[in-house]
Amino acid sequence: MKGLSEGFTRVLEEREPEIIEMEMFSQVFEIRLTPVISSTGEANAVAFFAVDITDQKKEMLEQLRNSERRFRELADFIPHYSL
Repeated sequence: MKGLSEGFTRVLEEREPEIIEMEMFSQVFEIRLTPVISSTGEANAVAFFAVDITDQKKEMLEQLRNSERRFRELADFIPHYSL
């Protein structure tokens, strides 16, 4: 959870939203951190929202592997030249 606490600190200090991806309990979460700004302009709290993106991440990695495989197959057909 170190990354999450560091994210909270950064959001409070920089007063800018941040998105953190974190793996917990064999699942992957996208955590959106947003500073809560008081009427005096102080960032005194952080609102956060977590979404389980495990399935999307697995699908994205599978698509990447397929793309890399197709690229390797294509590259194998290109003649190799030596100078």
